[in-house]
Amino acid sequence: MSYRHHTALQIVASDNLSLYLLRVEDVLKTEADRVKECLDISTMIPLVDTVEEVMITEVSQEILHHNDFAMLIEQERIEDLKRISDLFKRVDSDETQSMNQYRLRWRNHIQAKGEAMLNDEELAKKGFKAIEDFISFRSKSVALVKRVFPNEHL
Repeated sequence: MSYRHHTALQIVASDNLSLYLLRVEDVLKTEADRVKECLDISTMIPLVDTVEEVMITEVSQEILHHNDFAMLIEQERIEDLKRISDLFKRVDSDETQSMNQYRLRWRNHIQAKGEAMLNDEELAKKGFKAIEDFISFRSKSVALVKRVFPNEHL
């Protein structure tokens, strides 16, 4: 494990996910600006590729399974969820499958929430109200997905 990879893992583990994502965006911008100001422009792509590899690709599983991930969905933190999407799109390839993994993580979370609702005995006692709650959950989930992935056919 490289020093940079180890450092990125430590940062993901110690930061809340939202702060880590902001940090990644800031580092990418800072490094691009540094190249423009101080370095040969030919170093831009290799430098940005390295930052993306270390701070996004190599820690993508930690991002997807971070304790804060479900909270971002539950609290409808659109900007953070879009930020994950945008960062993963930067590094997505047939090899990394970052966006597919991100979509799968969403699907699994929403499916688990729906199954929990179906198995909730207290909710079941509500009769038609339970059906309304389930329909509301589904509508809310679909709307959230459309807001985070506006131009994608899911």
